[in-house]
Amino acid sequence: METGTVLLVFEELRDLETYGNMLCSLGYRILVCNSTAEGIKALKTEDLSFVIVRQGTPAFEGRQVLEKAHELRPNVPALIIA
Repeated sequence: METGTVLLVFEELRDLETYGNMLCSLGYRILVCNSTAEGIKALKTEDLSFVIVRQGTPAFEGRQVLEKAHELRPNVPALIIA
């Protein structure tokens, strides 16, 4: 049973796999993005239930995805993993 769609935006592929597998086992559909641009594109085109962003290195600025999520999908909850 699918419980919703979660957008994961992480720089590290290992983290995407770990969180993605856990959420899939709980019944969520997972969209994985390993770049800010991919994450913003998904925010514009997908029906999302939740957004999880990893705040990583200065080169990978999760804040941009969160700002766009707040602008485009203000009712969708978001979680920052630092």
